[in-house]
Amino acid sequence: RLELLLEQEAADAPLRPGRTDAVRVMSLHKAKGLEATVVVLAAPHERDGFDPTVYVRRDERGATGAMVIEGEDFVIAQPPRWGEMVVDETQFASAEHDRLMYVATTRPMCELVVARCEKTTKVRGTEHLGWAWKPLAETLAKVGKELNLTVTEAPGREEVAKSAAELRDATQAAIDHVRGAAVPTLRVATVTESVKEQREEARQYDLPKAAGPGAAWGRAVHRALEAAGRGRSGDSLDVFLGAVAREEGLDADRSAALKALVSEVTALEQWKKLVSNQPAFELTIMRRIKDGDTELLTEGVIDAASLGSEGWTVLDWKTDSIADAEWSKRVTQYERQVGTYGEMLTALTGAGAKGEVVRTRLAEK
Repeated sequence: RLELLLEQEAADAPLRPGRTDAVRVMSLHKAKGLEATVVVLAAPHERDGFDPTVYVRRDERGATGAMVIEGEDFVIAQPPRWGEMVVDETQFASAEHDRLMYVATTRPMCELVVARCEKTTKVRGTEHLGWAWKPLAETLAKVGKELNLTVTEAPGREEVAKSAAELRDATQAAIDHVRGAAVPTLRVATVTESVKEQREEARQYDLPKAAGPGAAWGRAVHRALEAAGRGRSGDSLDVFLGAVAREEGLDADRSAALKALVSEVTALEQWKKLVSNQPAFELTIMRRIKDGDTELLTEGVIDAASLGSEGWTVLDWKTDSIADAEWSKRVTQYERQVGTYGEMLTALTGAGAKGEVVRTRLAEK
């Protein structure tokens, strides 16, 4: 890898040891198209003395290739006329080196600095430039000026100041720190998960999944009641309910049942009390409490709530399409869930709360 250092300082500013903020290091290939005030050609490596093992033919038809397969000290396979290919590839590599040399020497706008590596051999004597920059030797001898740079001694190998026992203790301390950091300090749960009695009852029996319209019916009920609670009525409410039914894929019977359900719920005293005090629908609520060594963040979504002179009114719609016997099992845990919502609102606002579960079902035919 032949490296090129681009120095972006002014031409008359001397090269200073330790200045790296204004220096970029890159290969000759990456330097194509770039310029700098001062360019330093570094790393005067010796040329590898190996014949090519890959040949690429480049002509108007594109590029095709060939290669020789060698063992440790013998040729396993090679294409016909491989000797000619080696000559062509060597000539191409030499021409490529000349092109790279042109790129390197034409990058500076003001000054070119060429590194040299002094080496003495029996065959060639003492050389002041490595192979990479040797073609520049004659020109440098005529117009170049030697720079006397201060040699900074290497700091040497850093010695370990701590004993083996101290290193073991430090390692163990780091391991303990990582393990401690991995222990969660905050646990997140929904209101349903945080009710201990409900978890205990869930272990006693598995609640069957609700039959009937399912999730689409539940979404339609929530959207319809929210619209009614926000003030839609009359024709505006009827049009909205029809749009919800179509969007949720409800058939004609279920669409009619949705309108009947809204009429039934909005006639309840609990509903009238709710909407008399600017109700909030789909109200997200959170509470953080200490739970042993961790903190418990409990979160939930209240279907509807309003704050009046007597405190909070909390209503929770349940759209389970189940028999009365099964409902009697579920309603207890549903009431605990709504009670938890009330406790959270009281803890956050200081006002008392009363929660009720409103059972919403498809109208019986």
